[in-house]
Amino acid sequence: MSTPVVDCYVPPMRSWTAPLTCSLLLLAACGDDGSPSDTESTSGASTDSSGSAGPTTNPTTGASTGPGPDDTTTGAMTTEVADSSSGDPPPAECGDGQQNIGEQCDDGNEVDDDECSNDCVARCGEVWNENMPADFAALSMSLDSTGNVVVFGGQIDAGMTMASPARRVYAEDGMFVGDEVSTVAWVDVPLGHAVHDANDNTFMFVEVTEMGEAGPTLRLYKFDTAMAEQFDVPIAPPVFLGANDLPAEVDVSPEGDAVLVAATEVADGDDDIWVAKYSGVDGTELWSTTHSGPLQGGFSTDQAGRVAVADDGTIYVAARIRNTFNEQPVVVLRFSPDGGPAEIEEVVFPDPGANNDQLAAAIATNGTQTAIGVSVFGGGVVNSSSVVGLLEGDAVAWTVEAVDDLEPTKNVSIGWARPAVAIDAEGNVLVAHSEEIDPDPTDGFIDVEVVMARYDSTGALQCGQRWAVLDSFRRPLSAEVLSDGSMVAFGTGGAGPWIARFRR
Repeated sequence: MSTPVVDCYVPPMRSWTAPLTCSLLLLAACGDDGSPSDTESTSGASTDSSGSAGPTTNPTTGASTGPGPDDTTTGAMTTEVADSSSGDPPPAECGDGQQNIGEQCDDGNEVDDDECSNDCVARCGEVWNENMPADFAALSMSLDSTGNVVVFGGQIDAGMTMASPARRVYAEDGMFVGDEVSTVAWVDVPLGHAVHDANDNTFMFVEVTEMGEAGPTLRLYKFDTAMAEQFDVPIAPPVFLGANDLPAEVDVSPEGDAVLVAATEVADGDDDIWVAKYSGVDGTELWSTTHSGPLQGGFSTDQAGRVAVADDGTIYVAARIRNTFNEQPVVVLRFSPDGGPAEIEEVVFPDPGANNDQLAAAIATNGTQTAIGVSVFGGGVVNSSSVVGLLEGDAVAWTVEAVDDLEPTKNVSIGWARPAVAIDAEGNVLVAHSEEIDPDPTDGFIDVEVVMARYDSTGALQCGQRWAVLDSFRRPLSAEVLSDGSMVAFGTGGAGPWIARFRR
């Protein structure tokens, strides 16, 4: 570990009145009168030409969460060592081997890729985060062909509805790159996840334009990087009769075609899983297929979950099927790029029983291995938890229950979790999920914190960190792996949508 100098930091806060603490050494950097210099804002956050603030100060480590004027690697502004002639002890700093306020760790060595980085950030610890504008409703996130992080969503109008599609782009270091808002007006609330086509960085998403007794009307849209509409086509699955027919997700094949999953009602009380591919050129249907669990007829309510397309075009779908009236396991289905029936139906998580239920919440693949996130909830023995599994080839390699034991003094028995997962080329699985916590059951206050975890290809926990921030009730929605193996996640919170990067 090298010895970077601690910048202005905010210590971990559980109280709304916790003071902002800064190193006295920063006064010299602010000018002789202690006021901010012309190149630094009062809050310490950088501001781009559009007026959007750059990544905010890391509330845990105290490091600036974006490139600063004097250090483009860590974002921390370099300061001089205090004059020892004053007789004062040298200030605590990252790298001195003592964990000080504002540091996640401090092992005192010069190894940057061990359990504690040279910036005193622990494995799985936050590198940077930013709250997105309150008038932007984030829906999904992906990486473009240059490695930038792109969040797709809608611009909220004065009536508090999503009026038009929009996107925001961030570099890997957290700096805001820019945004675009489409001139196209949404008819209704969009559903399904927008994604990038890595070939040309276009966007696709599904919108429900009508919901009535005859069922929903679904449309597939494609936009270019300037948010100009490329096409707008209706989706016509075999039978869409009820609310369960809403699309669960859309992903993009290597050729740039859209792959959709949904539940289609084939008869009264009988829902099947529908998978289809649409041309990325003009939106025409290329093929579609359905899949049913063993139970047929009434109460055969198979539920589509999430979809992930591998680099070779193979399609993986996380879903819940009905084996019997009382048995609904979560499975992974695999489909050929050319369609046809499912090639495998592998149980990842059996029915939990005891009046519990489960949801196929997330899926990600590197082509060889597929990670699955399952949310378990209900009124039985298990209250709420995240289950993560890895499919290797045609078989499940492992599953673990992502029970948080990082801070056992916190009461998480009322936990609520819905995991987002990502997977790197080596099969390491990155997980972001949220849990309700109740540090003091007597005060009537419940908070929600995000937990980050990383499992290796054998299912062993490599690291885990709670992400406690002042903005409570944060819930992750999706995650991606960046070029260095770290994770970027986005989600919602009490202060609106957020995006953050966490060390590998």
